Amino acid sequence: MSNVGLIGQWRLDEVAGHTAADTSGNNLDGQLGSISGTSGLPIWIPDGPNGTRALRFGGDRRGFVEVTSPNSQILEPCVVSVEAWVRSSAPKLGQDAYIVSKGAEEWHYASYALYTGDNEPGGLSFYVSLPSLTGPRAWVESPFVDHDAIWDGKWHHVVGTFDGRIVRLYVDGTQQGTGRDPGTPVPTGSFIRYNLSSNDRLYIGMYRMLTAADSNYKFGFDGDISGVHIWAGVLSSDEVMDRYRGQDLR
Repeated sequence: MSNVGLIGQWRLDEVAGHTAADTSGNNLDGQLGSISGTSGLPIWIPDGPNGTRALRFGGDRRGFVEVTSPNSQILEPCVVSVEAWVRSSAPKLGQDAYIVSKGAEEWHYASYALYTGDNEPGGLSFYVSLPSLTGPRAWVESPFVDHDAIWDGKWHHVVGTFDGRIVRLYVDGTQQGTGRDPGTPVPTGSFIRYNLSSNDRLYIGMYRMLTAADSNYKFGFDGDISGVHIWAGVLSSDEVMDRYRGQDLR
């Protein structure tokens, strides 16, 4: 039996409306929004992965799904797995385009996030921020997937995990590299940093600071997202492969 617990599930398979339903049972519905106001909202599309639907985030990188439930502290486990289906064919997706982010410390980092990395033209990475690390770059990051290997116009299943020591990234069921950068010290038993200063909400398709500087930065995703899941615990490599194949955890 699996040792992880599902704490958030946004299938992003709605047909219309401004609500992205959470079907985990934890009442964490998200609301569609845009930094630009009424323009730039994500749109529902019919051609998601494996016959499902999805949500398309526009090229202006302003649209998002925001989870503001008072129950959102359940999204703050000590160890975590973040799963999504993603697709983009942007020739240069760009750095700091976020697929999933929890919280914000100014423009520096989230508590945990799937994003395109902090180098052009932008590929894919997963990171967590740790209280044991200090400074503007107080996070540890998974191995990086190059732009052309992930943003090819096809759907890809991506999972980031953190077990208290190692940060891993999986693409289409396969682990990328061996884990965190070995040059970054991660003390055994380090847990994730929460209660960040600029925001503590969960976002799909965006990183937000909720400050006056927020509109000066474009941290949104340019492409399609479906099937976002957040787990308290660490999916094993076999479980990640099962999820890629469309199987439920047992």
